[in-house]
Amino acid sequence: MTHRWYGRPYDAANCLFGQVAHQDPETIGNDMRLLKAGATAKNWKIIPNLRNQLHCPGTNNCTNGCPTGAKRSMLVTNVPRALARGARVFADCRVERITQSRGTVTGIEGRFVRAGGHRGPRLTVRAQVVVAAGGAVQTPALLARSGLRSRSGLLGRNLTLHPNAKVIAFFDEEVIGWHGVHQAYQVREFIDDGILLTAVNLPPSLVAAGSPPDVTGLTGYEFRGYNQPRAAALLGIRKFIKAFYLDSARRPFSCNTPVGQNGLDGEWLARPSAAAPSGMPSSRSNPPAPTHPKACTAARRS
Repeated sequence: MTHRWYGRPYDAANCLFGQVAHQDPETIGNDMRLLKAGATAKNWKIIPNLRNQLHCPGTNNCTNGCPTGAKRSMLVTNVPRALARGARVFADCRVERITQSRGTVTGIEGRFVRAGGHRGPRLTVRAQVVVAAGGAVQTPALLARSGLRSRSGLLGRNLTLHPNAKVIAFFDEEVIGWHGVHQAYQVREFIDDGILLTAVNLPPSLVAAGSPPDVTGLTGYEFRGYNQPRAAALLGIRKFIKAFYLDSARRPFSCNTPVGQNGLDGEWLARPSAAAPSGMPSSRSNPPAPTHPKACTAARRS
């Protein structure tokens, strides 16, 4: 759908929610620059993406909640406006049904959810107007559960999903996907086929939700990364090198190499030296294959 299709409602929503704009150039990450360079090299159509943000600094933590408030979500737009005008917010409350009397909607009934998912006290609200805004899945489910029906008879039908496929690539340079914003550009070369391409940084939780990777395809590579857990940061263990290799039975295993902790922007220094790094097998109790000189040269077993 385009701006021409929405027309004035689009402009009104844009004004109400603050800003829908292109990303500030200095906050665009290397993953997006690589996408743009690749599309340009193949002469594919690529354009800057309009994002629902106001001077996003590019922390790339969108899926876990914006830490700066730059994302123009309900949290920083309509909810504060409603509270300023006397609205009340009931958090951790699940609406079970919309109540009716003689064919007229009268309010809602729900129940609070305690820690651990346990049932809490009930909530009953009486109202002259009820707005069901539970999204494409939960809104029709709530209406049907409440005994409400649409005149068209299409309630709960014609659900349209947003499927996506992920492709992971190896580069000769460091990408560091969480430095700089994702989806600053979009490739529209194949838009007539319903395909839109962009680059994203996937946190480990979303990667784990997908199909298990074929570790065999990772063998022979070294991967440099940064530990995110607070415990690792407190211990000063932020940078790491992990390598994947095959044992004598052609089974893959991984190995960790100690790295000099000289700051996230410092040079990567394997310990005790780049020529002969020590190794700590972590996934299998097997010594490394001798044909890979840079990984796990110590033949001790875990």
